[in-house]
Amino acid sequence: MIDNNISFNSIKNLSNLLQNKEISPVELLAIYLEKIEKLNPLLSAYITVCAEEAKKHAVIAEQEILKGKYKGFLHGIPIALKDNIFTSHIPTSAASPGLKNNITKYSATAWNKLSDSGAILIGKTMLHEYAIAASLWSEGYGAARNPWNHLKTTNGSSSGSAAAVASGMCVAALGTETGASVRRPASFCGIVSMLGTYGRISRHGIIPNSWSLDHVGIMSREVIDAQIIYETIAGHDVKDPTSLNEKIYSGSSSSDVAQISKLKGFISWKHIEGSVDDDVLVAIKDGVSLLKDAGIEIVEDNIPSLDYAALTSSVIMKSEVGAAHSSAVKNSPDRYSPQLRSLLLAGESNKVEDYLLAMQARRIINQDIHSLFKKIDFIIAPTTATCATDIVDGFSAMRDRPFDVGNNWHNLHRLSSLLGLPTISMPQSINASGLPTSIQFIFGRKKEKQLFDLSMFYSDINPWIEKPKLEYNENDSIQEALIDKGGQVVPDSNFLHEKALELKQLVKNPFEEPLLKLDEWDI
Repeated sequence: MIDNNISFNSIKNLSNLLQNKEISPVELLAIYLEKIEKLNPLLSAYITVCAEEAKKHAVIAEQEILKGKYKGFLHGIPIALKDNIFTSHIPTSAASPGLKNNITKYSATAWNKLSDSGAILIGKTMLHEYAIAASLWSEGYGAARNPWNHLKTTNGSSSGSAAAVASGMCVAALGTETGASVRRPASFCGIVSMLGTYGRISRHGIIPNSWSLDHVGIMSREVIDAQIIYETIAGHDVKDPTSLNEKIYSGSSSSDVAQISKLKGFISWKHIEGSVDDDVLVAIKDGVSLLKDAGIEIVEDNIPSLDYAALTSSVIMKSEVGAAHSSAVKNSPDRYSPQLRSLLLAGESNKVEDYLLAMQARRIINQDIHSLFKKIDFIIAPTTATCATDIVDGFSAMRDRPFDVGNNWHNLHRLSSLLGLPTISMPQSINASGLPTSIQFIFGRKKEKQLFDLSMFYSDINPWIEKPKLEYNENDSIQEALIDKGGQVVPDSNFLHEKALELKQLVKNPFEEPLLKLDEWDI
């Protein structure tokens, strides 16, 4: 019998139970595996369930704890990984037809650190093929579904990780994002997600898409869980050339009101009002009110370059993703579905001058945000513009506006990954339809300590106790007809090129300055 009170517990609470021998790792794992057996056929959160491997490691963890060799918070805790994160001896499919039996010789650094801390890999989760785009369906794999309503989308691309955490099929999970692929599904599924500063968490052993935009993200039900995992996996890795070689931070987080009230927040209503649904707007206004009531000053300002963040991100992403997959899509086309192959081949027509223009635009945006962070501590923004949408309305609706790069909210949406800023997304409320809303806090680079201080405090003043009811009957049907299988949106290269030219309004002399000055990037 599934014990929901156990399966929805935090890492901190579960670790206390394990350390005090009130439950064993074997018993804990059995609870989650039973839940997967019941719910995964409906939610499709997992591509691979590592039941037998996990049971072996649970026995080892149990023996270690009994012998007094307790490793810490993660010892015996079932964790899931997005299936583009390498794991030796267990396939990494990237939800691609050509990689179903792909087993790598080594594991990702992030997973190695979790494993060394005693975490147990319970499974590899669903994603959009190669984590490219936020589509709902991957050929041969299907689509993850939202635990709050299985006819709603999780969004993506870290869809399975979000669904697994939200439904209690694991304690926490790792995902990846290039645009917002960790934060979007976390928002739709009512869980916490966290990105570290670019370079804080190693990307070694992650299938690459965009060298300057890719991030590993953490997905959990509580802020404390995200912090525990972050402190475990962050840190220098010689195998990742972008890895920062310095300590992450020192001292434990504090939610002391006196300290928190000294922080100053920033919000750009220009990029929110008129760009998000009413439910989301109300949620953000409520969040701002809570912060103000706590004594935190919230300022408003206009950052003109922010209007170009989404377009800048889209141009860079298209160029770098195309380059990352160029050789493989030509030489090993069977590794890709026909839809994704078309998308990647279309990306080859991207113009070098567009990419260079976008890199200069990013530099200007970075300078402006650098200046902003000299005056404030964090940015408040909605994580998504809507609550979870119907599956049938998901990717099919995007065909009508595949490059919604002019949407004001979208500029805030892409800012974190574009500039490598530490960010946390947290559930905010439940709308009238019973779906979660969320809020996110964006900090300056290397300010993870302040990020956790604020988010811990915020979780105290806005406690999140909601969870999906998960009341499914055995005969609940998976309505495949609702899944849009019409294929990828293949972008019109001329369209994006024409949009890229708009960046000249921001970049007046595009080739007179270097693309990047390290001291300006280090905000």
